Amino acid sequence: MVGPTPRFLVKDNGWSFGFNNVRYMAESTLAFGQIMYRIPIIAETIWARECAVASEVCAKYALKYIKDRNHDPEIGAGWNDDGEAFKLSISEFIDMPHFRKTFGPVLTAQEFFLLHDMPTNLTGVRGLDYWDESKFTPPNMTKSNINSDDFERDQESVMNHALAFPSYDFAPDNDLRFLTYMDPAVQILSFHGGYHDQRRPGAVRYTTAAMRASFADVVMRAIRPPKRYHVVAALIAERMQDKVHGRKWMAAHLRRGDFVQIGWASDTSYQSDLGNVQKAFKVGVEKMREHNYKDLPNADDPFFLATDDTSPESLAYYRSQGALLLADLLTPSDLIILGWQGSFAALRALAEQLVLSHADYFVGSFMSSTTGGALNMRAVRGHEAWTSGTSQTRDWMRE
Repeated sequence: MVGPTPRFLVKDNGWSFGFNNVRYMAESTLAFGQIMYRIPIIAETIWARECAVASEVCAKYALKYIKDRNHDPEIGAGWNDDGEAFKLSISEFIDMPHFRKTFGPVLTAQEFFLLHDMPTNLTGVRGLDYWDESKFTPPNMTKSNINSDDFERDQESVMNHALAFPSYDFAPDNDLRFLTYMDPAVQILSFHGGYHDQRRPGAVRYTTAAMRASFADVVMRAIRPPKRYHVVAALIAERMQDKVHGRKWMAAHLRRGDFVQIGWASDTSYQSDLGNVQKAFKVGVEKMREHNYKDLPNADDPFFLATDDTSPESLAYYRSQGALLLADLLTPSDLIILGWQGSFAALRALAEQLVLSHADYFVGSFMSSTTGGALNMRAVRGHEAWTSGTSQTRDWMRE
């Protein structure tokens, strides 16, 4: 992999996606690199869409600030909704030193360019969207392309890309296509198209349990947020424990926003959506009772709620029903620990997602990548699969 003629692998990225989707795209790049014994090249930046404080504060720390993200002449449209956008380094989301120590060689696009004495700003304002052969490939290197249309999509995997619940499939030998057949002499192998949408985690099916376990270990142990978010999440989890006087406590992720517009929320009404969460909590209490848990939650205990809903009306309703939001539990000392990174909602959300991993029982949103990430984090912490449920009441795969 590393030597006089190292071999690299890169994959198209959706530059406008949030961190959890970008992470899933990176995971498939890592999976392909691991299988084909190549050094993965990943995106170096991620766009955040919300500032938790005054916009000028976030603009000061962002690599690039765009006031109107869907109408900026330099970047063009690319989001489901309008608003601001802040470009941040991927190192603000992922503990890169730990990642490299655990996974092995991996380069961001900027590092690849630097390694080959090329300008480091070649990806432009958007960041690494796709591999532009005319700009990105060094003149002395060979390159080959693979198109995602050559790989079948998987309608059963459009949910949240969680690795916490592995599945098994059977297929005849003549239906299998092995990734290892590519010409090893090619120095840069580029995968074009969407390998992240409607596909299994890693975008492939593994033919051995050992290789699948190796990939799962990369996803769940190598890719983690920087330490500051773990510290704050642990403090908030302690506060939740205090709020319920030492009893078991529950948490939920309620994905609203554009999920309501595209029909992926469990209900268009925020009251009914939360009602589905509360029904799932009751199921969770019964599961804990069946597993002989002690100090079960009381019916009126508060619960932790992670949500992208920003409507004052709906947030007030959630709180009236017992929800405690991240903003309710963050303290000034927490914000000192987070530093300027705590100014960005997308970075605060890393701590929020980690809090979900601490809960004794968790209810997620079926189609959400944030829920998928939380499930993986829960698996790392040793939570069994039955300690998580979903608020979804509709059969999404058949509609």
